[in-house]
Amino acid sequence: MTNPEWWASCKKPIVPREPPRRLSGRVWTLHRDRHEATLDLRLVEHYGAEILLTVNGELKRARFYWRTQVLAMLDAIIATEAKLANRGWTKETQQ
Repeated sequence: MTNPEWWASCKKPIVPREPPRRLSGRVWTLHRDRHEATLDLRLVEHYGAEILLTVNGELKRARFYWRTQVLAMLDAIIATEAKLANRGWTKETQQ
C-alpha cells in the first residue's frame, strides 16, 4: 500500500450532525398578584452558565457558575424556586 492509497483509505465522508442542544432560556416563571418573577439560564461558551432572576423585568440577581459546578447551579435553581414558593409565588397566573 502506497502513501496516497493509505490516506485515501483514512478519509471518511463528512456526515452532517445535529447541532448540540443548548441548555439556555427560561427555566420557570412564577406569579404573585400582578407581579412576575422569571429565572433564565444563559450559557457562557467554554466557561459555564449564568442564572438570572428578574422580577417584573428588573434584574434582581445574577450568579455565574463554572462548568464544573453544574450540581451547585441546579441546587441554586431548586432553592430559589422553593424560597419564592414559600413566599406565596405560584406557577399559575392569578387574576
